[in-house]
Amino acid sequence: AFSHRAAVVVSSIEKAKPLLRGDFKVIKAASSPPRVAFLFPGQGSQYVDMARPLYENEPVFRTAIDECAALLLPLIRHDIRQTLYPASHEREAAEANIHRTALTQPCIFAVEFALAKLWISRGVKPGLLIGHSIGEYVAAVIAGSLKLEYALQLLATRARMMQELPPGGMLAIRNGASDLKLPPGIHLAAVNSPNLCTVSGPADAIAIYQKQLDAEGIQCRLLRTSHAFHSAMMEPMTEAFAREAEMIPANPPEIPWISTCTGEPVTAETLVDPSYWSRQLRQTVRFSDALEEALKQESFILLEVGPGQALAQFARQHSAKGETKVVATLPSSQDDRIDFLSAVGDLWKLGVVIDWNSHFNPEQRAKLHLPTYPFERKSYWIDRSAASASPAGDPGLPAPASVINGPPPSPLPSPNISAPNRLPELELKLRTLVHELSGISVTDDTATFTELGLDSLFLTQASQAIQSRFGVRITFRQMLGDLSSVRSLAFHLDAAMPVVAPSPTPTEPATPAAISVAAPAGSALEQLLANNQQIMQAMLSGQQALAQAGAPGGPSPVRWPAHFERTAAPSTRFGPYKPIENGDKGALTDSQQNALESLIRRYTGKTKGSKNYTAEHRSHFADPRAVSGFKSLWKEMVYPIVSASSRNARIRDIDGNEYVDITMGFGSYFFGHSPEWLVEAIEQ
Repeated sequence: AFSHRAAVVVSSIEKAKPLLRGDFKVIKAASSPPRVAFLFPGQGSQYVDMARPLYENEPVFRTAIDECAALLLPLIRHDIRQTLYPASHEREAAEANIHRTALTQPCIFAVEFALAKLWISRGVKPGLLIGHSIGEYVAAVIAGSLKLEYALQLLATRARMMQELPPGGMLAIRNGASDLKLPPGIHLAAVNSPNLCTVSGPADAIAIYQKQLDAEGIQCRLLRTSHAFHSAMMEPMTEAFAREAEMIPANPPEIPWISTCTGEPVTAETLVDPSYWSRQLRQTVRFSDALEEALKQESFILLEVGPGQALAQFARQHSAKGETKVVATLPSSQDDRIDFLSAVGDLWKLGVVIDWNSHFNPEQRAKLHLPTYPFERKSYWIDRSAASASPAGDPGLPAPASVINGPPPSPLPSPNISAPNRLPELELKLRTLVHELSGISVTDDTATFTELGLDSLFLTQASQAIQSRFGVRITFRQMLGDLSSVRSLAFHLDAAMPVVAPSPTPTEPATPAAISVAAPAGSALEQLLANNQQIMQAMLSGQQALAQAGAPGGPSPVRWPAHFERTAAPSTRFGPYKPIENGDKGALTDSQQNALESLIRRYTGKTKGSKNYTAEHRSHFADPRAVSGFKSLWKEMVYPIVSASSRNARIRDIDGNEYVDITMGFGSYFFGHSPEWLVEAIEQ
């Protein structure tokens, strides 16, 4: 769902760019999108149905899994899809097989390789690769150092040889590797962060060491593994495995790749050494060193490409992380499809360019034809029949006002009123008003005030000036919306202002038949509304003229009977508001006074620095907000809060208090205080 919203937003922005004119600019936060580093985890996070929703719904992912399964079948004599995505009757066997090293490592490789292919198809191409233990085999394939079939051949041999070794145990420890005193038989298997490491060895020795750490208060956790990987227990297979690796051709990496065996970038010389892969399975995994090396380089977004979020957590805990962002592809193992979509959304929010066409393929999108932007200066009225000249009686035209309202009663006379066309005069007056307030000459009455370059201060002044000169109230919000040009304002004023008509002579009252209303400009709907309003105004004016002339049939003045006296109860306020009860002589009650004094003490105590700063600089402070509505009762707490720093929506004052700026400087900080993307754009 998130990715669908993301796609709509991106599509809307891209389509809107050609329509942005005038003062509206598209500002890019950076010249190029951020680069992404792929982190491939090792053994330990596997589970049945790893990324099954992706296998069922993503063709790229499914193709990669199927390819790995086909290549592995003759090597391990097993279809890994039966373990990864078993049928209901195969699940019990799959739950056992997923933790057998001979199948675990090929299954993890296949899922990570398929995820990498899926990310690349989405336009997320890695700029750096780091693999943890067997994750290095995936990194080698993505980097172009090993062909897929050769990597799977080597990995299948590795897993089979490990499965044949005696079992062992592994223990994750919340402590720095240099602070541990390892007993005989226990070896340092991995350094994952400065304060997190893993040890391995015989199962009984690991159990004893775990109890020792518990007694010392050092947190540790037994890992669910079958063997003591990266320990001396792996040495019986190293020579034979080196001979197998010597037959596998390797190429220099096309994508930078940092080894977790050496903690340094992989080069062509690294892979020429046939003992590299045998040393890689025996020696300590130095993921922390590899990550620190990556963090020394240019800024990357770290993306864990595999099941779980073990590497993402290691990265977040690393002391050199700084502002580096970390995202996990499948962190929860609950709903892998939702996890992947959330990861797509997280990368998009961080500025990574997503290939949305690939993301939504093969879905079919329906196109909706919507009205164009208001910058197109086109109106879309429901009834546009007035735009074409139609003969009388054409059903496309509205009926005349006399037909709609019916003929007025014949006994009532009415003056002869002719409403002039005031639009040219109103437009001229509005153009003059704009020039007086802003100094800008209006040459196009349909141009919006925003397009003319007028700001919010002008709109505020203009709304007040219009009400003063024309007697019609125009709000600031209206001038940003429907009444955003001289032309639209003129039409609105013409419809809202009373009709100016010559005063009829008392001796010659007019008749209803003489009522004549000039047809206002605009659409048929506008004409109809304006006609009705002007007819009513004309009839009311006629009634007033008859009353003044004493004409028969006119309304008689209302007179109260002499004996009638109007008496009324004193008006009382009605509604949810209740006035504050005051004390004697209008002062606060004791309870109110105590509450106010307590508030003043707490407020001034919390913002003491701002109060002292204000007192020091009061001689040259000019703050109208501090004196507006001034009350002596709480004058001790009337002073501005002095800001020490601000970022985005938050302000921190000189006393260390943090505030959320809900007004954003009354609109001047529309994007918050010093947004990084805007500062970078201005600097560039």
